[in-house]
Amino acid sequence: MERLYSDVFVILYNLLSQIVGGLSVDATMDGTGYSVVITRHYRSEREGSGEGVKEGKGFVYSFFVFDLASNLIVAYGYSLKGEREAYEMALKVLKDLGVQVESLRADKYYGKSTLEDFPKSTIYLIPKSNASIKGGKRWREMILKFMRNPLEYLEEYFKREKAESLLSSIKRRTGWVINKVREERIHLTVLARAVIHDLYWSKALN
Repeated sequence: MERLYSDVFVILYNLLSQIVGGLSVDATMDGTGYSVVITRHYRSEREGSGEGVKEGKGFVYSFFVFDLASNLIVAYGYSLKGEREAYEMALKVLKDLGVQVESLRADKYYGKSTLEDFPKSTIYLIPKSNASIKGGKRWREMILKFMRNPLEYLEEYFKREKAESLLSSIKRRTGWVINKVREERIHLTVLARAVIHDLYWSKALN
């Protein structure tokens, strides 16, 4: 059974690579969470040798990078600990798939670190209220661009809202809950949902 899960993972990841590998994109990104329903079987003392079922709940963080033009997911990540870890996994997937991000819209939560993570990309984010112009050259250039032409800047930044609508569509199409216990199966489920989303939009584009 575990070999089957491994084989399916390879197939799905290769399919994702075939769909988005090597693309050059204008991107937006965001994270979402899934409830994880954990089902455990236990031996019931009251029923003697009967088998009972006990359910609990967990949570998994997921993170997706979308191409604005095609709506395709070009990278994904997940974590049982936090959104930041899911984001860092998505960065590794981006690199592994050879996706080039020309421009990126990001939540202010990611701040200056986003500039470091995407050194060759044009970044659009809203600085935090206590942010200053102090920082590296790219940070200063971004702040100045915002100050000099705020309407044009905000028009680009608010394209990130598309990520929220796409995340909502993924959950409507594939579900809000993950019924898995083992981490590798949770990973496979997140990947499968990304591939299902991309297959849907690939068909829509054709």
